[in-house]
Amino acid sequence: MKITKIEIGHFGKWENFSLDFTDGIQVIYGRNEAGKSTICAFLQAMFYGLPNERKAIGIREDLRKRYAPWDGSPMEGNVFFEHAGRKYVLTRRLGKTRKGDKVSLKDGTTWEELSEIPETEIGRTFFGVGEEAFLKTLFISQLGAAIRSDDEDEILKRLSNLKQSGSEDISYQAAAQALEKAKYELISKSEKAGLIPRTEQEKEQLEFEYKEAVRLSEQYRTDVLCHGELVRLGNQLREEEKTLSKQKELAKEHERFLALAKTEDTRNILLTRKTENESKIENTQKTIEDLKEKLEKHLAQDLASQDELLSLLAMEQEVAEKAAKASEYEKKRQKAEELKGKINLLSKTKTGKIKPLLLLSGAFTLVLGALAGSTISVYLWALSMIGAVLLTAGIFARSRKNTELEEILAQVEILDAELREEQENKEKLEELRSKLFEILSSAGVSEVHELSKRAEEKSRLEAERKTAERELSLLFEAQSRIDADLLRLPEKSETSFSDEAIDYSGAGIEELDALLRENHTKQLENQRTEEAVRYSLEHAFAGTRSADIILTELTQKEEELSEYRFRYDAIVLAQNALYDSYMELKEDFAPVLNERVGEILSELTDGRYSELRISDDYKVMLKEKSRTEPVSAEHLSNGTYDVLYLALRLGIAKVIFPDGIPFIMLDDSFLQLDDARAQRAANYLKTQADAEQIFYFTCHSSQSELFGDDVNRIQL
Repeated sequence: MKITKIEIGHFGKWENFSLDFTDGIQVIYGRNEAGKSTICAFLQAMFYGLPNERKAIGIREDLRKRYAPWDGSPMEGNVFFEHAGRKYVLTRRLGKTRKGDKVSLKDGTTWEELSEIPETEIGRTFFGVGEEAFLKTLFISQLGAAIRSDDEDEILKRLSNLKQSGSEDISYQAAAQALEKAKYELISKSEKAGLIPRTEQEKEQLEFEYKEAVRLSEQYRTDVLCHGELVRLGNQLREEEKTLSKQKELAKEHERFLALAKTEDTRNILLTRKTENESKIENTQKTIEDLKEKLEKHLAQDLASQDELLSLLAMEQEVAEKAAKASEYEKKRQKAEELKGKINLLSKTKTGKIKPLLLLSGAFTLVLGALAGSTISVYLWALSMIGAVLLTAGIFARSRKNTELEEILAQVEILDAELREEQENKEKLEELRSKLFEILSSAGVSEVHELSKRAEEKSRLEAERKTAERELSLLFEAQSRIDADLLRLPEKSETSFSDEAIDYSGAGIEELDALLRENHTKQLENQRTEEAVRYSLEHAFAGTRSADIILTELTQKEEELSEYRFRYDAIVLAQNALYDSYMELKEDFAPVLNERVGEILSELTDGRYSELRISDDYKVMLKEKSRTEPVSAEHLSNGTYDVLYLALRLGIAKVIFPDGIPFIMLDDSFLQLDDARAQRAANYLKTQADAEQIFYFTCHSSQSELFGDDVNRIQL
């Protein structure tokens, strides 16, 4: 078995990621959270799939949630591998549940779909074990490689089968399954089906039928008394219905009286609202006329539009920018003239006269400052500094003049280049000023701001007028609704009501209707019950069987049930005997496993530990050479504990894969080992593990060097 390449479309942190592998040892290393464990989980998921999501556990334990991409994309990828001289391509797409998974196995050469291997058996077919056994042997995870036994431990069954018959396919399981099948025919696993539960149900049904036959005679006497009581109750309910109907009519008359009184109150309220609304309409109409008059007198009624105002503001801004630019040009012109004058002055100055003069002046000023500073005032020492500056200037007069002249000429050239655009700017400025002045003069203003304010005032008045007109429209609509409401009101009624109706204070119509419905329901229920009781009396003993016949059948069912239970007890006894035999067989392969694991442990610990014993649940007791008493592996240090269970896994793998281990995958399994043991473990895996391919994942660069240089080293 050799994996040559993986391609991860989406899985955990990886997206559109691929790795190529070679023969032998593959060392994959990178920092924490680089995605090493995710690649391990990807390989496991590709060959064995993932369990369905479980809401009762956390995300770290639920692999479908843990490795699902955050953007909702499905987990998917490809694995390219070789097995028994043939190339394969395994593709898997993982949905939210197993039902949504899609698996494809193709021939690696022709890419033809292969259907002879079921989707659920891909891992078992190529690795030779199921997922649980894979995780206990070929996959060694981080921080402790301990394994646990369970009721369906595939590893123990394979070891015992190999010891018993030399074939892992022949075992006590066939006999155990046959007995289990026979037992489940009598009682199913849920204990709800099978011959025994079904016979018990039939027996219970016969017992019920017998009791029913006895009960019917007693029920007949009870039904006679019940029928008389139902007749009396029916008469009482009919009298109650008449009383409620009369009270309902009185309540209706009282509600008509209240409705007429309420109508008159509503009429008076509407008339008051109509008067108030008419006053508001009159005031609003006056407001609209006033606004129209102001708009007619407003000077800005024919002013520029909003777009034109924006254009004028832009023009005014451009004039300001051009004027500022003209001012800058003027400053540059003055600067250029000043620099040109300086050029002329420097050109006419003779260095032969300046240099002696500067030297003489500097020496004189230096001496004068020293004398004055020491005799008159310390502040006059400054003259000495000036003298020193003049002396320095005299010494370097020639070179400084030439350098300064070159710098000034360069500045003048830059200024002349910038001043070439001055005339164009000046002409554009005059043009814009003239155009802006003409537009503003025609509007009778001096600034665009005044024109904008007038336009805003006009817009405000227009908005107030439109608001007032909308308000007037709403008032007219309200007036129309009031008139319509008045028309819908009925005319004044001259109906007279009885004093009993006017002063009525009993239950309302809805409550009385509910009481009447309840009464009607009770009458119907009473009637149905009465008919049922009458029918029961008429057919009290129809369709029933004799109690003697029922009792005979009941005796036969009890005999059948006794026979089935006897057979069930015999099967359970046979299962127990078979299991005891199986446990004896398991004891035969224990020495072989102990010896193989002991050899590996001795190699990994440099002979410190070699003798050990392994229990059915993989608990280990071992002896150190310097001690006589064995100790439990639980007392060992973390590093020794990891070494022990690494040896246990490799030993089991060597026993159940005698022709060579398909491959081994280790996820930082040396993390707690010291340098010497880590190196011995790496050397053992490299030379004696008998694995076709080994994958070692680590986050420590030092451990990535344990296997030497002749490995495929991949850095994430």
